[in-house]
Amino acid sequence: MLKKSSNLQRGLTITELVVSITITAIILSLVTGIFVILFRSFRSESIKNKLRIDSRTVVDRMADDIRSATAITDTIVDPQTAEQYYSGSGTLILKVLAIDGSNNILYDRYDYIIYKFDTTNNQIIKRTIPHADSARNLETKILLPGELESSSSFTYSPENPPSLNITTVTVNLILSQIANNQTYSYSTTQTIKLRNK
Repeated sequence: MLKKSSNLQRGLTITELVVSITITAIILSLVTGIFVILFRSFRSESIKNKLRIDSRTVVDRMADDIRSATAITDTIVDPQTAEQYYSGSGTLILKVLAIDGSNNILYDRYDYIIYKFDTTNNQIIKRTIPHADSARNLETKILLPGELESSSSFTYSPENPPSLNITTVTVNLILSQIANNQTYSYSTTQTIKLRNK
């Protein structure tokens, strides 16, 4: 006759169950911790990358207009709003040759492009004031909306406005964003030479 062994039907003891649950909890907490660290790292890098792209985009747009300028103008009155602008550390007024509807240069007529750091709304604004014969439109564009903190300045060489001798403009733009109780910043500085001077 065969005897049934009591060892074949034996289950887990409470000690084995507690040990397996503890080991599983430790492994899960390690895996979760790794995912949290990776997610925060990814978010941090994506914020830094966005700041870098936004900063470069704004400065590159400014650089294109600065290169095409014939001069830095020290002051201008906006014909639509009657607001007066002054070139300085927070505002840049570019005198550029006007263009006709076929993009041909009108050598004896000028448009004005104004870059202004609006500290009230934390925006970077581009305002175009065209000559009456120009194909450019009178318009205002917000290059950088107010959701990011920004600090910006223009410096001029060889001297500050008013001067007809300015040949280069240095644009310094610092963008910041707060996320995850951390402040992320990116700074761009570019020196641009007026080519049509």
